[in-house]
Amino acid sequence: MPIQRITSGILADGAIVATDIANGSITGPKLGLTAINANNIVNATITGDKVALASLSGNVIVANTITTNLFSSTIYASNNDILGIKANGNTFSNTIIIFEGNTSSISVGDIVVGSNIAPNTVVLSFNSPPANRSNITVSNSLAGSNTNTAISFYSSRKILSPGIAGPGLCKAWVNFNGTGAVQIRAAYNVSSITDNGTGNYTVNFATAMPDVNYGACYEGLADNADNNFSADNVGTLTTNGAVQTRSTTAIRFNVKNSSMSSFDPATMSCMIFR
Repeated sequence: MPIQRITSGILADGAIVATDIANGSITGPKLGLTAINANNIVNATITGDKVALASLSGNVIVANTITTNLFSSTIYASNNDILGIKANGNTFSNTIIIFEGNTSSISVGDIVVGSNIAPNTVVLSFNSPPANRSNITVSNSLAGSNTNTAISFYSSRKILSPGIAGPGLCKAWVNFNGTGAVQIRAAYNVSSITDNGTGNYTVNFATAMPDVNYGACYEGLADNADNNFSADNVGTLTTNGAVQTRSTTAIRFNVKNSSMSSFDPATMSCMIFR
């Protein structure tokens, strides 16, 4: 049943189960669909205000174009969503008993994170009432019984917007061997490491930073001689030894032990945030 054009709220509370709409255009303000479970919309253009879908179970939209505000703003993660809901509780078996923190806004399916909680653990159920979800059942068995454990809950139903998530992401990082011939072990957005001398390195970015107002963090394996180290941003040195402003394409730093002697760490890391 090829349908060339649907221009109003004709479909509601139904199910599309075959290749019903192909190479057409949907221009109405709203479609209320209970289930789409096959290749139902192919090469289509949706130009209306909203599509409310209860269930998507197949290759529903292929090579499509969505051209207006089809998604409600509430599905985008806010800063608070990214930070998650923080609480303290006692954990045992598949149960979390919350005794500190407001968990009234958690939902079934939320991701649960904690020191003794396995990855991909989600909320299965909770007591209601009271409004504050204090007795929570989760999907994976918790490791042992723990008291006063820090626990975080994150929504699994939110989309990350680059405008919100971007500023909190690491823009470049590298882990490298600082002894002998410098070698990168793993990295993101780092093209190379320049060895400027004992304990002195330049991290070169593959894609430049938008400006020089970024933050730099350093971590490394301490000097065996005194089991301590520090890393300082030294910028870029001119021929006369003056320090210039850090570059958008690189950052230079020096590694020293507690005696303020430069040394080459066996393991060194640098992280850039902007």
